[in-house]
Amino acid sequence: MVVYPYLVEPVLEAKCYSCHNESKQKGNLAMYTPELLMEGGKHGPILVAGDAAESEMYKRVTLQESDEEFMQPEGKTPLTDEEISILEFWIDSVNVDFTKTFVQLNVPEEIQLLAANKLNLTYSGKLASDAMPKVNVLDAKTIDALIAEGFQVRELVLGSSLLDITLPDNTVDLKDESGLNKKIALLVAIKDNVIRLDMGGNGVTDEHLKSITVLSNLQQLKLPDNPITDKGITYLKQLSVLNSVNLYKTNISKVCLSQFSEMTNLRKVYAWQTSITSEDVVSFNTNEEGPKIILGL
Repeated sequence: MVVYPYLVEPVLEAKCYSCHNESKQKGNLAMYTPELLMEGGKHGPILVAGDAAESEMYKRVTLQESDEEFMQPEGKTPLTDEEISILEFWIDSVNVDFTKTFVQLNVPEEIQLLAANKLNLTYSGKLASDAMPKVNVLDAKTIDALIAEGFQVRELVLGSSLLDITLPDNTVDLKDESGLNKKIALLVAIKDNVIRLDMGGNGVTDEHLKSITVLSNLQQLKLPDNPITDKGITYLKQLSVLNSVNLYKTNISKVCLSQFSEMTNLRKVYAWQTSITSEDVVSFNTNEEGPKIILGL
């Protein structure tokens, strides 16, 4: 497993992206890509490789909550002790590297246990894949075909053939729908192997979601900046093990909140820059049992 995308980025996505994203950049700081994160904000870099104590990001999240420079700002949820430990480990021990894997590092037992819990893996002195689904092993030809279509492919656990797949923003020519259909067909062909999928900013519609819902082991789905509506959410209910979905900057509305409550394993929905308001979420949380709706507001 690569430390940054599996442990660090989810923390930033949950606690930081709402104020430091493509359209909102407090302090001239954007954090949604590694390049922008390293660039820092109006006061310069926020990360010092190998030295968390001197890294502005780490300083801000470990200040007293009464300090005016404490992050998160008032009204937002601060990082947990576990999330701070992950951030400290990444800065101090991984040297702010975005590509290092666990097997390349001497990982403290505390961090291994945190990783096991966050990734739904079992832990008995080492990370293991016992709790993950068993699937057919994929050959190199299948992986090469995905890469040739622009996908970035990572294996969740070495030798498991369980994949984290990303289609970078704007890979698809929106004037040629057949191109996206071809890419989705490749995913359908390995429907049991895809655990995490990110297809943000690539013209994914409600109809495309019909095909994506055959990915039987899909746990995390990112679909930001796509023309998805409430109709598409009805299809997502078929993803029985889905626990997180990112619908930032889509066309969903409060109508779909009741749909989310029917998805028994869904724990988090990222829905900022949609028509869903904080008042809608308060009402939903009062009257329904369901996932946490994160608006970043």
